[in-house]
Amino acid sequence: MEMTILEKRTIVAEELAPVLKAFARELGFGKVRETLAEANINSSRKFGRELSDKLGSATITDFVRELKSWSAGGAWK
Repeated sequence: MEMTILEKRTIVAEELAPVLKAFARELGFGKVRETLAEANINSSRKFGRELSDKLGSATITDFVRELKSWSAGGAWK
């Protein structure tokens, strides 16, 4: 069974947390938070472009349909 997007993101977050904490100690929490926010925005935009390309359109209906798939297997709980 394929993992949901939320399950994949959880694994990535768990692996990155110690690294990010170390960076925050060295560079300061504010700088790391700012950098992560920018990276998250860029990643979200890339995901949106890829979804639009995959579906052939970029409507809110398409997004809602995709959003429903994120909760497969109770991933929202």
